[in-house]
Formats: sequence, structure tokens, C-alpha cells
Amino acid sequence: MAKPSDILSRIFSLGGLLYVSDKAAYFLFFCLAFNVWLVNRLSENTYFIDIPLNTDLINIPDTLILSRTFPEQLEVRVKGSGYDLLRSYFKLRGKTLVWDYAQFKSRAAFPAQELLASQADYLENLEVIAISPPEIELSAERKISKILPIDFRYQVQFRGQYRMRYDRPSFTPTSVKVSGIKVLLDTLQSIATDTVMLADVRSTQTGQVSLIKPLAGNLQLQQELVNYEIVVEEYTEKKLDLPISVKNYKQKGELALFPATALLSCLVPLSEYNKTTAALFKVEADFSNIQPQDSVLHFNVTEYPAFARQVNIYPSKSQFFILNP
Repeated sequence: MAKPSDILSRIFSLGGLLYVSDKAAYFLFFCLAFNVWLVNRLSENTYFIDIPLNTDLINIPDTLILSRTFPEQLEVRVKGSGYDLLRSYFKLRGKTLVWDYAQFKSRAAFPAQELLASQADYLENLEVIAISPPEIELSAERKISKILPIDFRYQVQFRGQYRMRYDRPSFTPTSVKVSGIKVLLDTLQSIATDTVMLADVRSTQTGQVSLIKPLAGNLQLQQELVNYEIVVEEYTEKKLDLPISVKNYKQKGELALFPATALLSCLVPLSEYNKTTAALFKVEADFSNIQPQDSVLHFNVTEYPAFARQVNIYPSKSQFFILNP
């Protein structure tokens, strides 16, 4: 026979279960009632809303190209009940409206409303108020192609004594095939990249950068990305005493210079410091520029390795004398 305490425990446990079940039922009924109210409320009121529709044009012959870029989106202002607008939103999300060029090629331009009519099922029960752009041009011309050099643009700030190893970054490809109509291609000399901007650089940098598609007209780039490498090394100062060579000296007598050498200073990579010798440089003066009254010969550095930076010489001129003329 059960004890009175056990009987009371079972009663309280059953009551708790019934209480929890009642709370769940009340919440379920509340959600259903709210949804019914929301649908009715949305159906009663009319709203205006702008809907962006992704678009695509297919089946354009490879030999042709549109004179103007086909819009990637149509901005459609519609009017309808809140319920219909909500339903269309979920219906259109992630979808692209596709048009076949073969069906419209007989005309150079179409009202966007006419193009949209062919996809009317996407906007069921909604009234279209306006479309942007209102008209779409479909005129096409013969497509031609041209290979253009790529203009790689960059702005790099280095930390301390770090520098770029070469005169400019390396990048591939160095040219790109551009297709379009002749009147537009004739205006182009190169295709630029977005500017690669780097700061506090102290190591070699690699990456990709996009090509900038010209805004005028409809042009096609064979590829959109450029790979680049900026080789970076730490630099240090190197000083060398160099002889001064003279070209175009045709007079009789021996030419003497004072001083006969110049001190060259430059920055070189640490990896090249011991390999950097006077044989890699040339300091030269041109005697053909000398007038009879001159006694000073100016010179400059005419040869130096590609990795050298901030190349300077001192002095930059010498007195000259002609011995035994």
C-alpha cells in the first residue's frame, strides 16, 4: 500500500506536467492567431516598394557585341498588398531573369516594360509603376579584338632600409585581349589595374589585383585579374672609388683630370653587398660638349646594376688639363 507522501508526490508531478502542456498549447495558439492576423493585415494594405531584379542576356553570336552594356539589374517599383509583396520577395530572391537575344534582335531598343512582360509570372498580382532604366538598347555591331598592354599601378611605402629589389614589380600577364566595337578600341592605349597600396613593407609581397574595365561602351576583357610580385630586400650603403672615363676626346696630347676619380655611394641589397664592385659601375664624361674656354669637365654615372638605389657621385666635375698638346 502506497504511503500518503508518495501519493501527494505523484499528484504534484502530474499537475506540473499539465501546467507545462497548457503553456505550450497557449503559445501555439498565440502564434497561429498572430500569423492569421498578420496575413489579413498585409492583405488589407497597399504598399510601394523597389525590387532589384538580376538580369542576363543569352545567345548573342560570338561575332557580335552590344553597343551598350546590358544592365545587370532592373530596378522595378511595384504596387501591391503586403502579402503579395512578401510572397514575391521570397520568389525572386536569388533568381536571375534571362532573356534570349534571338527573340529581340530585330529591334535596336525595347521598353523595359516589354522585356519584363515576358517574365510576368515573377511579379504576379503586383502592379509595375516604373522601371529603371526605362529603355534597354540591344543594337549590336561586329566585334573586333585588340591586345593592349597592362598598366600596373602601385603605391608602396617601405619600412626603414627596405626597398624594392628591381625597378618595378613583376606581373603576369603583361597584356590582355580586349574585345568591343572599333570606335571604342581605337581610343584605348592600355588597360590599368586597380592601385595596389601597401604600407610598412619589409618582405616580398605577392597577390592579385583587378583590371579596370573602361566605363565607356561595352568592352570585354579576356581576363579580369593580374598576378603580381614585389621583391623586397633590406638595403645598406655601399661606397666605391671609381675612375672617370672620357669619351669623344679627339685632341692631341694627353688629357689629365683633377681629381681623376669620383666617390660613388648607393644603396644595395644585403645579399649583394660583397658582390658589388667597381666593375659594375661606370662614371663617364663627354668631351664633345667642351668649348675652347672651358676648363671643367662634368660627368655622371652611366652604368650601374639594376638592384642599386640612390646612386650618387662626389664630386660631379673635374678640372682638366691637356698635356703635351
